[in-house]
Formats: sequence, C-alpha cells, structure tokens
Amino acid sequence: MDLRERPSALHEGENYPSPFSRLLALGYYDGATDGFLVDEAAGQAFRFEMLDGDEDDRRRVFRLAPVPVEAVTRLMEQLACFEPPRQPYWVPGWRAEMEGPVRSALERTGQPAWLVAAEDLLGVIAAARPYNAEAMDGESDWFAALGLARQHTEAG
Repeated sequence: MDLRERPSALHEGENYPSPFSRLLALGYYDGATDGFLVDEAAGQAFRFEMLDGDEDDRRRVFRLAPVPVEAVTRLMEQLACFEPPRQPYWVPGWRAEMEGPVRSALERTGQPAWLVAAEDLLGVIAAARPYNAEAMDGESDWFAALGLARQHTEAG
C-alpha cells in the first residue's frame, strides 16, 4: 500500500492509507495514546483518545473528536517555544507551562465523531466508522464495534 497516496479525508472503511499528515502526542505508552491529528489536505483536525489495544498494544482503537485546525496549529506554535517540533510525529516533553495552551486546545474539542483502529495513526487505518454515542454507550469490545477481531500474540 502506497502511503504517499493519502485519501482526502477520513472515511468509513478498512485498510486504507491514513489521511493524517501530522500527529501531536500528549500521552504516550509504547505509542501515542492521546493528542491531536491534522489532515492538512482536508483542512481537518481531531483530538484522539485511546480506548483499547490488542494484547500487545500494537493495534489500538481510538475515539476521534473534531477540533478547529487553527486551535491545533496555535498549540503546536506555542509548544514550539519549549522545544523544536518534530514532523510528522511529535511527542513533546511535558512541562507545567504547557498546561494552559493544551487546555485551551482541548476546550475547543467537539463531540466524538469517529472510531478508528490503527497500529500507526499516520500509517494505515485498519478500520474507521462514525462514532455513535448512543449505540456505543457502555461498549466494552471496541474491536468488535469496528468489526475487527482482537489480535493475540502467540506464546513462544
């Protein structure tokens, strides 16, 4: 799969190149757990939060909520005062001074709109579907909600 041919926007489906061109991780545990994604081609940005992971946390399920692109761009500019940004994947070291700018961006986040599974949110989207809060309230198997089987690591 040629990741240079990114789709123009996130859409319902399976196994397609991610439309996202930048990722700002605010949380990290063997991979990004929460933060912001930017789709520059479509002029969209999302806050992402990890909901679940397979046995070894390689493939993860995230909830995405829209946020204005300018809020994320401004946040990245503000955080760049503390350390040089890294593109396309940036995991800045946390400092107390970052709390205000991060909070401002988080406050502009809308309601959850997408449920997405991926090993790398900038790589291949394993599955994506619209997030329906009523239908998914109390969901315990996020992989099943996306029509995916949970991957298990074989003991060696």
